Amino acid sequence: MPILYILVGALVTFVSLIGIVGSAKESQYIFGTYSGLLALLVVVQIIGLMVIWLRPFDIEDKFSNVWERLYEDDQDTIRYIEKDLKCCGFKSPVDMPVPAHCSVKKNYGFTTGCLGPLEHQWKTRRHSILWVGFAMVGAQIVALLMGAELVRRFRRSREGYHRVPGQAEGSPLLRA
Repeated sequence: MPILYILVGALVTFVSLIGIVGSAKESQYIFGTYSGLLALLVVVQIIGLMVIWLRPFDIEDKFSNVWERLYEDDQDTIRYIEKDLKCCGFKSPVDMPVPAHCSVKKNYGFTTGCLGPLEHQWKTRRHSILWVGFAMVGAQIVALLMGAELVRRFRRSREGYHRVPGQAEGSPLLRA
């Protein structure tokens, strides 16, 4: 999952760099490429938000797969999750071999599985993820509109357009 975040961050940085170069060089072609990539990024983010919105509770299998992979490859992360959420094992402490900080006895250690607390964390944080995602998509749509206006102005300046006194200037989107 961290690799996915790094790739998305690199993609956003790359798209932003294209926008900066296109704006600095006043190149409608570079800026058009920026607008196209930004539109693609917005579509991908909207699809991701729709998946989070429409399939909020279909995550037990995903948690189970990640848990099994972590159990095999990275038990330190499992120990951290178990200590942080005060739980042991995935569904119960006897799912897998019992670590030292877990216990099947009620008087010692954590006696509940981690699936319940993980689902609770997901449900409480899901709304925050959605709001941040919608805010990012909104900001990117504003950037797309501004980019379209900038491309329109680049074209008009290249065509030798001059403003007629008394006539409104600019895009209909920007008029008051």
